[in-house]
Amino acid sequence: MKKIITAIVLLTILLMATSAMSATKTFEREYTYQASEIDSKVTSRAIALEQVKRALLEELGTFLVSETTIKNMKLTLDQVTTLSAGVVSTEITSEKWDGETYWLRARIEADLEEVARSINDLKGDRQKIKELEEARREAEEAKKELEQLRAEFERLKAEKGTLDETANISKNYQKAVNKLSATDLFEKAYAHQKSGRYKEAIDAYSKAISLNPEYAEIYYNRGMAYVDLMQYDKAIKDLNKATALDPELAIAYIERGIAYSILKQYDRAFKDYNKAILLDPELAEAYNTRGFAYSFLKQYDKAMRYYNELVAGLDRARSDQLYWKAQLGRCRCAFQAYAGQSEQMKRLVIAIRQLRIMDRRMGGLAEKFDAIERQASAASGKSLDG
Repeated sequence: MKKIITAIVLLTILLMATSAMSATKTFEREYTYQASEIDSKVTSRAIALEQVKRALLEELGTFLVSETTIKNMKLTLDQVTTLSAGVVSTEITSEKWDGETYWLRARIEADLEEVARSINDLKGDRQKIKELEEARREAEEAKKELEQLRAEFERLKAEKGTLDETANISKNYQKAVNKLSATDLFEKAYAHQKSGRYKEAIDAYSKAISLNPEYAEIYYNRGMAYVDLMQYDKAIKDLNKATALDPELAIAYIERGIAYSILKQYDRAFKDYNKAILLDPELAEAYNTRGFAYSFLKQYDKAMRYYNELVAGLDRARSDQLYWKAQLGRCRCAFQAYAGQSEQMKRLVIAIRQLRIMDRRMGGLAEKFDAIERQASAASGKSLDG
């Protein structure tokens, strides 16, 4: 009887600990912005939101670094804070403007385990890290510009500057605020996109573009969301704009190549993949998608060669997500290439099971590997438990 009671107590403690680790945690902050003479209600709100959002992200980052599996990922607090901005959303719960100050309260609700998993996936995605870091720099530069313009406005006011001078400063001030707001919308859109909420992501990207129409990465990411929604013509239009604004944005050529591949415009697709590799020879995603295109063309030998070279050249610890994308591409290619060959299907089932031993989550692609395994198992006449 005592053993049973002890077992129940231990099980209860274990369940409580598991629940604590997987529970959603809420972070809440408030901020008051003292408006200057150059500020409006709109600019004051944008600045207050940026300040409270950064405070919340830093609080979340500090907690993640000290209390979750993040502490084993060898990431700095700044890195965790930057990546978190592309994973969670800030929600305003209350706000008030009295003509002189803008007060607001906001919160972040985070499933800590899910946030940790998302950051783990992101840390292997060189392009997304770059985009989120650039968004952070854009916001910091906009805040510095706003400070300088406020000071300049006060100087002109004291020196009784001309109306044209003050109007020009006010115009530049609004532009800087727009950049700040566009950055916030970009991060919000990315969080939607990562969670599979593509329509919400597109809406936020579109608002960001209206505020900062020269931001190439926004067009690229909206184009990628259109690809996910299978709206390929809209995707190509956005990706054309991204490459026009930044002709060296290699990843945009890859995404456009994917759209062209799906539309079976393979000459254009390969031209884009080759352009991406020319711009960035270390951009492994270009090799991955080129293998994908060769699979579409049923040129499985060429596709498999690219996948094999990519897997062999990747450091899985550093490029975890892309490593598993390449492995997935290789398994899909093998399934297509060896259709009707039962022995090869059996080998594919075994290979997938061996990969699963390395990482059961398989870079977040476990369900897709499961689907191939089921198909290969059925094609081989061998049950999943055989």
